[in-house]
Formats: sequence, structure tokens, C-alpha cells
Amino acid sequence: MLIPTLRKGIPLILAAILAGCGSTSSAHPLVSEPTSSIIAQTAASVASALPSTPSTQSPTAAPSATPDFAALHKGDLSHLHIDLPKGWALADSDPLQYSFIDPKQNPVGSIAPRDSGSYKFNETDKPNHSSVTADETFDIPAGKCQFITLDMDNGTAASGITGTHDIYYGIITVPGKAVYVLELTRNDKESETKDLVIGILKSITYKD
Repeated sequence: MLIPTLRKGIPLILAAILAGCGSTSSAHPLVSEPTSSIIAQTAASVASALPSTPSTQSPTAAPSATPDFAALHKGDLSHLHIDLPKGWALADSDPLQYSFIDPKQNPVGSIAPRDSGSYKFNETDKPNHSSVTADETFDIPAGKCQFITLDMDNGTAASGITGTHDIYYGIITVPGKAVYVLELTRNDKESETKDLVIGILKSITYKD
């Protein structure tokens, strides 16, 4: 093997070096330069043939190149003011997603920022087993709102559950600032629910 052979050869190399230490003849190949330089070169050559030992020092972690979402898009929900129906509550511990809680303490929807200033709802955004039944646009205090009504199955065909319910989406565009998406359903098809959601949307204001 290469490594044991080199280790055995070290004393012989050093002996040859030391034997020529007293000579200054440039004709001797081992003393054509200072002894200390030859020893250093020999040690480096031997070290390069030995297996390297992995460093135990942890590399310095590179700073994240991903900018803070809320800072970049001004999408922090704390910029919004939302009026709620009587008995409703807003779970707002997460600044990038609020949840709507109905009077029975059930979570029935949410609102969150999107990462595109020109986002609009399209067919690829639909949940499975749903279809768009209405697509409206109206002004709200915060900006523009695209209001989508989806008719969605109560269950899959395999489940045996029949019937449908409405899901409402409000895409809120605050010009030059941010885009938010509100989603809400009460698992019914009552017009009162649609009016309630529109009322929430039309209450939303944005403040820097």
C-alpha cells in the first residue's frame, strides 16, 4: 500500500538530507537549496499522500436570500381593518393568515396575502368537485374586489354524500400595495350567507 511505504521511507529521506547538511556544493541534488526548505517540501509531500481528516469546524451559514414576505409585499394582515358580523371573531395570531370564527365557534374561512400584485382567480384555483357559478367585481374601501361564488359537492361520489354548497372567494387588490384572498363557506346555499360575506368584504380598509 502507498501510505505505509511512504511512512517507512521517511527516516531514509531524512537521513539522506542530514548527511548532506554540511555540504555547500551545488552539485549535490539534496542541497541545491537550504536544508530547511527541503525538509518542508518533503513533509508536505508525505502529508499529501496521507488520508485527510475532515474538518470539525462548522461552516458559517450563509444568510437567507429569501426576503421577508410581509416586508416585500406589504401583505401583513395588520394593515387591514375588518368589520365582523355580531357574534363573529377573528383569530389573528398569525399575521399572514387570519381565520373567521362564527358564533358557534366554528372556523368557517380565512384571509391571507398572495405573492403577486396582479393575481386573479382562475379555473386552476378551484377546489376539486366545484364549479364557478358567479364572477363579480366591485369596489371596496381597500381597493378592488373580484368576488367568486363556487358550487361545490358536499362529498365525493364514493362517499355517497349528495347535494352541494357554496364557497365564496374575495380577491382584494390594494393598488400598488398587496393582494389578499378571502375564502368563506357556511356549507349552505343561503342568500343570507352570500350577503354576509359581501358585507365583510365591503368593510375592509387598508392602512399603511
